[in-house]
This record gives sequence, structure tokens and C-alpha cells, in this order.
Amino acid sequence: MLYYFTLKPIANYTAPSANAQGNSPERYYVDLRLQENTRRKRTVILNICNMFNTLKWSGTTIGESFRQTWTNKRENRIIMVRFGYLVEE
Repeated sequence: MLYYFTLKPIANYTAPSANAQGNSPERYYVDLRLQENTRRKRTVILNICNMFNTLKWSGTTIGESFRQTWTNKRENRIIMVRFGYLVEE
């Protein structure tokens, strides 16, 4: 039986941006995917989203009589385990 693993680190970056009423600072985070292939038909995948807990997004909106600044942060990391099985026709 052939076993092999695939490890994929995925880095995400969004540059700061400006719009008509304000701006948004940069965003960055890293996801990690580990995939085990035990046979041709069965696959096990482990995903860790926001591995270093750095994902947050924020912005500033400016109007004639107001200025609003906001920040959102994901509460925690997300870990997903997926199992797949190929059924032949």
C-alpha cells in the first residue's frame, strides 16, 4: 500500500486600499493544509485556517460630519478534517 503526504502552506496578503470615503489597512494570514493519501480511493485532509491567529480586518470611513473606525478579528483558528472516498462507476 502506498502512503504519501502533501503539505501546503498558503500565505494570503491584501495590500492597503483607499476608496471614496475612507481606507482599509493591509490584511494577512497563513493557512496550512496536510493531505494524506492512503490509497487511490481514500483521502484524509487536515486544514488549519489562520494558523498564527493574525487575521483581522479594519477600516476607516470619513464623511462630512463623522469619522468611523472599525476593526473585526476572527475569534479563533478553525481546524477542519475532511475525509474523502472515490466511488467508481
